[in-house]
Amino acid sequence: MTCSAFGARKWLKTFRPKIALHPHKSDYCDTCKLIKEEKSRQAAILKRLMQAGSAEEQKIREVEANIEVSEERLRSHKEDASAARDYYNQTIRTCTENWN
Repeated sequence: MTCSAFGARKWLKTFRPKIALHPHKSDYCDTCKLIKEEKSRQAAILKRLMQAGSAEEQKIREVEANIEVSEERLRSHKEDASAARDYYNQTIRTCTENWN
């Protein structure tokens, strides 16, 4: 017996009203997801190169540099997102104060 999404929501609302289902915080941002996937892909490539043992040093350094670039892009993106969120929250507070 399977349960539809509507049935599951109704069951949760009825029997577990304090439980809320929502996606993980990082799933809301497509950019974060893409950067994390790229970083993971590069880490897998690095692992394969290291395990092979016959990889060129230049190729290993190149992949490590790509991982560092991905980490820096993610850090920069999160800083920009944080600044945008802070600006949004400040704007909401200002509007609320002005209208009340």
